[in-house]
Amino acid sequence: VLAQMSVFAGGCTLAAAEGVCTPAGEPVEEVVRSLVAKSLVVADHDRFGSRFRLLETVRLYGKLNLASSAQSAAVRRRHATWFAAWADGFGFEDQWACSEVASRLRADIDNLRAAVDSLVEARDHLRLAQIARACTFLWRYAFSVTEALGWTAAVDQDRLAPADRARLLLARAEAEYVDNDYDGMRSRAHDAYREAVDAGDDAVAAAALTIMAQGLSFPEPERADELLEEAAERANRCGARRVEAVALALAALTGRQLEWPMERRRRLIERATALCGGPGWDRGCAFGHLGMIH
Repeated sequence: VLAQMSVFAGGCTLAAAEGVCTPAGEPVEEVVRSLVAKSLVVADHDRFGSRFRLLETVRLYGKLNLASSAQSAAVRRRHATWFAAWADGFGFEDQWACSEVASRLRADIDNLRAAVDSLVEARDHLRLAQIARACTFLWRYAFSVTEALGWTAAVDQDRLAPADRARLLLARAEAEYVDNDYDGMRSRAHDAYREAVDAGDDAVAAAALTIMAQGLSFPEPERADELLEEAAERANRCGARRVEAVALALAALTGRQLEWPMERRRRLIERATALCGGPGWDRGCAFGHLGMIH
């Protein structure tokens, strides 16, 4: 287990260790606790729970042993597969607009990077897309946009089903928005919208419409308002509360450009606020998502 744990970059949770390591006989948790007792593994604690990491000298020793063993490729494959499934498991809305999920992903960003390297090498485009699209919110606020563009570009979109392609295109559009590539953002968001409609995914289609509208709120507010109205309708229809809240908040901002009465804009803000709730999605999150609603 010590050698297998060296595959983790920046430590791991117990769940990750159990998903990647395969000890002979004893359960992973017992082995990890034993390694902690022997001071070979350090246990750190944060608001999300416990994380376990090897001391750097121990990790380097473990990596040498793992690299020379017959199980090296299998351990790296399990590591990449586990983190792709973990990142994908948060679900679209949480990946797109939940700060708590972004914090969890950020805690394991080094593991995600290592997984991406393995998946690129293995040409596993679906799992690579699962990790890339999971980091959408993280890219908007705290991630390297160059890395984001690289991850999304590494995926062969033709190998993805329409629903998966739509979510990847949406993630790419978000990265291009952060990179100030507004033409690329609008083009990618439009492609994401078409793919999502074809796949019957109203939540992703609605999110794509909000991204398209962000680039039009000032130069073409009338068109932005049309897109946001459809976005809110689609999000409401499928119960995508967070996407609907962002669409309504952005509509309130667009309404200022259209010189709507304050009362009309206030009603939109109140509707958006009422939709906000849950961990990482407090009452001001829809407005923080836009960064300029006030």
